[in-house]
Amino acid sequence: MPGDAQGGPVKAMRLTAPIAPALLQPTHTARQSTLASNEHDRLARVLDPKVRTIGIDRQVLDQQVAEMNERKALAAAAEDWDDRKRVQQDHHQVALQEEASLARRKAAEDVQRYRDTFQKRTMARERDLNDPLAKLKDLPGRVGDDDPRCGASSLQRFEGEDLAAHERRVRQRAQLQEWTAEQLEHKAASKRREANEEEETLKRHNDTQALLHENAALMAQQQRAKRQTIADYNKQAAEAKRREAAEAKALEGQKNLEEIQNALDSDLLTEGGEFGNRSDRMKGFAPQTMQALRADQAEQVREIRARRLAEAEREKVMAAMAEQDRVRGQMMEEQVEREKAVARGQMAAANLDQAGRHREDAAQRNRLYANEMGEQFFKPFVATTR
Repeated sequence: MPGDAQGGPVKAMRLTAPIAPALLQPTHTARQSTLASNEHDRLARVLDPKVRTIGIDRQVLDQQVAEMNERKALAAAAEDWDDRKRVQQDHHQVALQEEASLARRKAAEDVQRYRDTFQKRTMARERDLNDPLAKLKDLPGRVGDDDPRCGASSLQRFEGEDLAAHERRVRQRAQLQEWTAEQLEHKAASKRREANEEEETLKRHNDTQALLHENAALMAQQQRAKRQTIADYNKQAAEAKRREAAEAKALEGQKNLEEIQNALDSDLLTEGGEFGNRSDRMKGFAPQTMQALRADQAEQVREIRARRLAEAEREKVMAAMAEQDRVRGQMMEEQVEREKAVARGQMAAANLDQAGRHREDAAQRNRLYANEMGEQFFKPFVATTR
């Protein structure tokens, strides 16, 4: 379908009127008449109240939007068709490229197979001229005094001739292989010995750590037992003090009550006996009362002295127990230090033993590799007949 300049379709117009004679005039006259006709039509639309539109013509805008959407849909469909065609062409090109690569690879394999079968280097006619090992394959001028190729005038020995070079090289290679095997075995033995030493060292370290852990656990247990014993003793002592304080307080209250009762029942307050209603006598304690009071005071003094002695005895017992705990803890610390010293001595002895073995290994390696392989040893290996 033909389209306009923006890509939209153009509707075909049906001509119902005959062609005017003015169309047969020159181009500029037809253009002028067309402009005049368009202006006349425009004025007719503007001046006609039924056709003139004030503001936005929504119908025209909707038509333009529909045309624009139609053009966009057509453009999207064309782009989609182009994309599919490009993808199809890409797949086709990839398939052609793979087919060409497979054909080239197959042709190359066929060529190489033909060369390997019918065009070997050893099958060339000029192989004897281009053989790089021709000199090595060629026999020397003579292979010994009994060489049948030598005549009567060839029975001599040339200067620098070495007929046993091949056997010597074979022996040297065998000796080198033997030395290499011996070195590898020695290195493997050294590695195994070092691994065993490391394992023993790790085992000793683990044993030492386990012993230290056990000692630490034992000390912690003893410390806990010590603290528990001290706590129990302090608890018992506090309980005994509280009990003694309660007993002393009760005894003091009882004595106070007895003293008050005795004072209330005494002859001094009741004014009985020798403290009767006599004005010529002084009110005071009788000798028996004074003796009883002094006996009570002496009993109180003895009780106080006994209580102080008991407290001093308890303090001595507490001090003795503390001293025993201190001595026991010191003995435990000394035992731990002795065990640590023994472990350090064992580790030092093991280190000395290991260092001695290392020195012996170094001395053995020095004795084993005393003969260095110099230039004279490697010189026959690089000799050539070219």
